[in-house]
Amino acid sequence: MAEDSQVNKNSVEAARRKNAKGKGSDLLVFPTKEMPHSILLIFKRYKYAKWADSRRALLAEPVKGRASGGQIELEGSIGIQLPFPKQLVDSNDIRIATFERNMLIEGALALPGVENFLRGQGGSGDSLLSMAKDAGAGIFNAAKGLGDYVSGTSGSDALNDLAQTFGRIGGIDARDGSSALAYLLRSQMGNIPGLGGTAVSTLNAALGQVVNPRETLTFEGVGLKNHSFEWELFPSSKTDSEMIKKIIHTVKRNTLPSTEEFVGIPRVLLNFPSTVDMYLLGVDQSHFMKFKTCMVSSVSVNYSAGGITTIAKGGVPAAVSLSMNFSELDIETADDWPDGLLPPEVVSDAQTSEEGSTD
Repeated sequence: MAEDSQVNKNSVEAARRKNAKGKGSDLLVFPTKEMPHSILLIFKRYKYAKWADSRRALLAEPVKGRASGGQIELEGSIGIQLPFPKQLVDSNDIRIATFERNMLIEGALALPGVENFLRGQGGSGDSLLSMAKDAGAGIFNAAKGLGDYVSGTSGSDALNDLAQTFGRIGGIDARDGSSALAYLLRSQMGNIPGLGGTAVSTLNAALGQVVNPRETLTFEGVGLKNHSFEWELFPSSKTDSEMIKKIIHTVKRNTLPSTEEFVGIPRVLLNFPSTVDMYLLGVDQSHFMKFKTCMVSSVSVNYSAGGITTIAKGGVPAAVSLSMNFSELDIETADDWPDGLLPPEVVSDAQTSEEGSTD
């Protein structure tokens, strides 16, 4: 084992040795024996006073406040090194929702110049407005004709106008006038006076058909990643038991908010708890998940690990189960995984293996 003078003083190993000698508490390690693989949790506590003062100054005197440049300051940090949790799962919350596609809107989007117009890329504005005007006039005529149809005066005009409107908007086939009318009733004419909520159902029953809802999916965003870890901690010595106690106290102290008084009233304000950075030690990181800075959303300590409360010598728990849930502060995107392809050497080896198996 290398001498202390040969170990980088900023490394995890240096912090481990410093802690083992009782000369520091910046790193808590369980178990105290060497571990080939472990996870490191670094709790960081911040001061927001200067930042808050600068915001107040900015409101009172904008120029002076802007010049003061108050920043959020790192107040302190402490690391906890534990064995790998019982489960190490990487999951993403990708938000997908269903919606019903609209034939009229899809047809309108197919008109010349619409896509460029919506994307801010110019295009033929005159032709776009002309098309939109024609489509709008057609829909108005169809609605007017439909009103007449409901009143029993001009059913054929309603269907003809409707077919012409569908023809104007993206070339939608409306030769089946009854189906087109059912679609228009269902998706466009819900606010026509005199039509109740059962009108479409009644029409569907009379025609013996319903409009295809054409449901599809849409992407709505990405949720913040959550991690759920659990450790079973079994002390093998008095030192281990003391270390478990220190770890639990440190976790509680950094995941719960501290309090401040306000105008002489105690415990009115709650300060933000610490954030957490996590690292996997002793592994090839490229084969595992990546962690962003997190906050702890829940902590659970079970002093009856294994299903029964057992007290060891000295009145300490014989086993402790520690469970923690983390929520990342920033979403994960494809930019966090710049290379989604297999390395060339892996592809080459796989092709060589396949060629060999066919011989």
